[in-house]
Amino acid sequence: MSFPCTFRGIADWADQFRTGVLIYTLAMGFLIASVMGWFLWTKWLPVWESSLAQLPAGSVIEKQRFATPTPTSVSLTSNRFISISVRTDPQSEISATSDVRVILDESDLRVGSLFGYMHLPYPEGYIIDLDPVQLQPWWLSRSYFFYLGGFTLIWIGFSVLWRVIAAIYWVPVFILTYLWGRTSSVGTIFRLNLLSLMPPALFMTVALALYGLEQLNLQEFLVANAIHIPMGWGIILLSVRKLEVRSLRPSTDSSESKKTRTNPFDSNESNQADRNPRNPFGTSE
Repeated sequence: MSFPCTFRGIADWADQFRTGVLIYTLAMGFLIASVMGWFLWTKWLPVWESSLAQLPAGSVIEKQRFATPTPTSVSLTSNRFISISVRTDPQSEISATSDVRVILDESDLRVGSLFGYMHLPYPEGYIIDLDPVQLQPWWLSRSYFFYLGGFTLIWIGFSVLWRVIAAIYWVPVFILTYLWGRTSSVGTIFRLNLLSLMPPALFMTVALALYGLEQLNLQEFLVANAIHIPMGWGIILLSVRKLEVRSLRPSTDSSESKKTRTNPFDSNESNQADRNPRNPFGTSE
């Protein structure tokens, strides 16, 4: 039995191993959540915690506005991956070269990258105290629970997402199995779709690890992200070809006719006819 990292292995596991598919996909989800957690913990979280300590004293979000005691525009902390800045002075701009740029603007939260900025309004009806004397101890006492909750959410989220995509792919893959004469059932096709999504997910996990190790830049990482989607389609098509060919049963009439058909060259039948010659004086039947 092949491991489900080949086309034959995916087809065999989809047809025979129900519990194995569940355990395998959960293990893949755990691996991806671990790599994403490592990236967030080592590349983004230090910038976030350092920025909390450097927020201007007296900062507050009130009535959907971010305010500081004196107008300011400053970059708090940054690295190659993310930067966090404060801008309450509309006369000045902030330049940053990080892959992801977060700006606490006076009117909204701006998150930018290669494709421009996305503007997120501050929550309505809340007063959020961002004074570092109050905010930093609050965060440090709860950061572990946020991290653990985020890890669990990523793990469960990917496991659910893969099953939703496998269900969406079910109808076209069922049509392919029928046209190609392969065995197909609801469970087999669903598991085949699910298993076919695992190699692209592993590909993206490796790409994220290389990006976190600064072996890929943001553009290369986004290209890898675009490649992994059609990669899953190709794996599904090639794995369907490895399913067992549907057997064709001969019809009952043809099998019975073969049984009742006599052989004109059978010597036994010809000898029987010689032993019982027709009586020329007998009545016709």
